[in-house]
Amino acid sequence: MSKAPKISLSSMLNKLQAVEHYKRPDIAFDVLLYGWRMQRKQSSAWLHDLRKRDLLSLQRAKNFAQYCLQNDWQKMMPD
Repeated sequence: MSKAPKISLSSMLNKLQAVEHYKRPDIAFDVLLYGWRMQRKQSSAWLHDLRKRDLLSLQRAKNFAQYCLQNDWQKMMPD
């Protein structure tokens, strides 16, 4: 496994919830992950593996954060 920095999906969910204040954050996050998967033309198995690992590379985390928040993507990134 690569030693490159990784970011957990659960930490991204917590940061997104702090910004967006969803009533059902788990469902909202799942919908965003599904939409991001579809935009990237990835398989459902890819998303399943991603959820199982709970980790994204720094570049993929940035891409997902941009998908979720458009211009305010930095709010989902680690401090």
